[in-house]
Amino acid sequence: MALLDDLDFAQQRLAVAYRASDTPQVLTFQLRTARPSEDPQADILLDDLVDTINRGGAGSDVFPPQRGAAALLSAVDPAGPEYTCSIEACGVAPVFLRNVVEALRDVGGPDNPVVAMSVFGSLALDGGPLSAREAQVRAWLDDPRAYVRAWPSPGFPVFEREAMGAKICLRLDARVDAALEQELRAIVFRWLSATSHYVNQYGEPILNDPVDMARLMPRFARARNEFRVIIEEFTRSVAARAMLVNMLARFHATTAPIAEAEIAL
Repeated sequence: MALLDDLDFAQQRLAVAYRASDTPQVLTFQLRTARPSEDPQADILLDDLVDTINRGGAGSDVFPPQRGAAALLSAVDPAGPEYTCSIEACGVAPVFLRNVVEALRDVGGPDNPVVAMSVFGSLALDGGPLSAREAQVRAWLDDPRAYVRAWPSPGFPVFEREAMGAKICLRLDARVDAALEQELRAIVFRWLSATSHYVNQYGEPILNDPVDMARLMPRFARARNEFRVIIEEFTRSVAARAMLVNMLARFHATTAPIAEAEIAL
């Protein structure tokens, strides 16, 4: 049984045919919700997925983070109840389809669940480890550990710690100026959004209390070549660390070298 709510459709009405590649292909999403949406989310969710891919968050341990790239090819009728859209993407590991399905299940807005979904890539399946069908995605949806994994060679040492909440310290080779701080802040916010459907350490859905939102939001600081993040209450499992490492590896390769990273969750 899927670990999150509103995934009942995955048992009978989820169709997937995808083969991952580091060359561009077209991914087509087709969805149907119970009724037209009064609070459409399609455009927001698709933009979030594209940005996550472009920041290196989708490659897992299959593709280098800098290989991830995506662009929206077709707009979607935000009102539904039928949604069809496509993106061009590369460097997206099969396991990231879990993120896709869990994110797009919210396309209809509150109290308007998805009743059918399909995800089709334009490359033919070959039966190898980079090919995925709906049975594999269903298995991932049931597994509290089946998330994007860390690329094994981020290019800088990563020191993993345990902590109450989350504490992140990055030391760069260069001074952290205002522009670099803004880019690193954007990475943190994208990471938090992209992992918002992750379960907690007990394999249960995250229940964020709106009253305590301040405890869930990151606080930032920079000094010379350091950038620090503190989140007082971090509700995701430690599996979320891998995506952050991959996004930082992309930043390291494309924007500014990181000397070392400490990530305590």
